[in-house]
Amino acid sequence: MTEEAYFDSQEVREGGSSIKDRRSTLGSATLVSSVATDDDDTDAQHSPSPLQYASFLSKLFFVWPSAMMEKKDKPILEANLPDLLEADTSTFNLHYFQEMWDSEKERAVEEMKKYHLDTKISSSVQQGPPKEAYPNLSRAIVKHFMSRAWFVQPCFFISSVGKLVQAYALGCLLQSIERRDGNSIYWAGILSLSGILSIVSLHHAFFFAWHKG
Repeated sequence: MTEEAYFDSQEVREGGSSIKDRRSTLGSATLVSSVATDDDDTDAQHSPSPLQYASFLSKLFFVWPSAMMEKKDKPILEANLPDLLEADTSTFNLHYFQEMWDSEKERAVEEMKKYHLDTKISSSVQQGPPKEAYPNLSRAIVKHFMSRAWFVQPCFFISSVGKLVQAYALGCLLQSIERRDGNSIYWAGILSLSGILSIVSLHHAFFFAWHKG
């Protein structure tokens, strides 16, 4: 029987620090994470994430992290960093990961029931259960990534189209300059806009994919 995930949190205080051991069991694999926090930093207040309240244009052109990248006289400490979004916290992602794994186990159970039903109906001798009848973590991760990261594919497509238009506009611009037909500004504008479109969409694809992990 597959072991169900359980969570155990134990807090041990030594001196001025607290050590929290969180253990989670997933199937036969055990994940152990230790987090050490200082009592002096417990009450530290972090500013909210700039991405949480960023405007549409700020998210589109990646203006929101500019405040964190400004050069300052003092080194950046952990207390200076903003809070994480809830979707970026380990607690949220661990719970989300557990739900994804439970869904994969339910799928495997249904496949196993289907196999046993087909075995009873069919009189011929069949081989053992197929691979799909067993839960597979890799399958669950790939399925989740392809279903949630579909936004990346249109971004790559838009970036590719922008590069093609940029190359075509560059050729037309050179011809326009050589002929002096007065369309140079027109093709230069298309060249600039297609370049911006290509770069922005490509950066969004990278940001979304890497942010998703």
